[in-house]
Formats: sequence, C-alpha cells, structure tokens
Amino acid sequence: MENIGWKPGIDSVINVWTARWVGGDRPEPKAEWLGHNSSHLASLQVQHLLLGDGNWNEAFIRSLFTEEWADRILAIPRCEVRQRDKIYWPRTTTGDYTVKSGYGLIFEDFMNRVETVKHNSRLTDRGRLLCRSGLWNLPVPQMWKILLWKIITNVLPIGREFHRRNIKVDTSCSMCGGNQRVMETSEHIFRDCGLSSRIWAGSDLGIRVEGAWGVSISDWICNWIRFLSKREERTREVILFIAILWAIWSVRTK
Repeated sequence: MENIGWKPGIDSVINVWTARWVGGDRPEPKAEWLGHNSSHLASLQVQHLLLGDGNWNEAFIRSLFTEEWADRILAIPRCEVRQRDKIYWPRTTTGDYTVKSGYGLIFEDFMNRVETVKHNSRLTDRGRLLCRSGLWNLPVPQMWKILLWKIITNVLPIGREFHRRNIKVDTSCSMCGGNQRVMETSEHIFRDCGLSSRIWAGSDLGIRVEGAWGVSISDWICNWIRFLSKREERTREVILFIAILWAIWSVRTK
C-alpha cells in the first residue's frame, strides 16, 4: 500500500499519520508533536479534522501541521455527498493506474537502489537526469538507448567490474593491441582508447577527446548530447553520436 493514495470521504476513517492522503503524500506533524505519546493523537483520523458542517477545522489543522502541510490539507475539496474513502493512483492525473506509470515507478525505484550501490556511486546528477527524462525519448533504436543507459549507470560487464568482483579474467582493453595492459573502464573503451579517439576524431562530429581526461564518461556523454541538441542539425548529430558509441561497443565485443 506504499504507492497508493487515498481520497478521504466525509466520515473518513483514514489514519492521519500512516496513510498517503494529501496528494499521495503522508503528512508530518509540527516538530513539537514528534515523539508525542498520546494514544488519541496516534489514532487520529481524517474525520477528526472536520467541523460539524463537513468543512476543515482550520484552527486545529494549523495547530498540528506546519504551514506548508496545513495549506495542502485545506486545499483538498470536501465532498458534498456522503462518500466513502477512496483509493487512487497518485502518479496519474486521473487517479487511474496505467502501465506506463507503473514502469515509471519501477524505474524510479531501480534508480534509487542504484544510488545505494557502491560501484554505481559515480552516477552523476547529469547522468541521473538524462536517465530519468530525456534518454528514453531519444530518436534512436531501443538497443542503443539500453547501451547508453548501461554506460551511464556503470553496469556494463567490463574489466573494471570483473576486477572489482574478483573474477579471474583478463581485465585489460582488448582494442589497444600489442603488449599494452590498460584496465578496461567505460572511459577508456568509449573515449580514451587510441582506437576510440581516432573514431571520434575521424567522424563527421570531429570530436577531440584529449582534453576530457578526468571527466567521468557519464558527464562526458551527457555534456555532448546536451551540446549537440542545441545545434541546428541536432537530431542527426545526436543520432550519430550515439551510433558511434554503439559501433565502438560492437568492435569491443567482437
């Protein structure tokens, strides 16, 4: 019941403190009420915040809640008919569940979990913003979007991750050739490797990667997508940028 909201009826039995009844959120009391042991306060129901005529008891509400929460509660319209408490889905404007909003919740939960995982702590604010908003709307094939998401969230099966998990495999870059033993990281594969840097420089974008040392791959990709999106031929250049990332990964996997 953590992700549903409640619309209180006139004789609402919704618990004021445990239910999400204020726009899908659970209200919090003023600081002086925190830790208060009163059983009456703990069992307070929404109907106890109403006057006899069915309108909100503004004075009582403002004594319990901060100004922000009180204003939100007082903005909730009261029913003119004796309607029961109603469950609704707070992630859509209609209050009805949709598959899209459900997937959005799952993705948001995943991103929150990613933030708690140590090896994904390098996910930057820009990378997180791209993942949550613009990434899935980019005009490229779905498999390209998935690769982009994996790069930004550091979940690709590459040398650095094998090393971190103590998996005994060759963790050096397979594209460098010769006797070079460079640890395979996302930054190295997609930008700093000699082969990758030549691909970028020789493309129509003409990107030079020499000055990007020390910049995370997440920030580097997000900065370029944002920059290319502002240019006149933004759609073509953004597609080309992501296509090059896909091509580099295809070379690496082969």
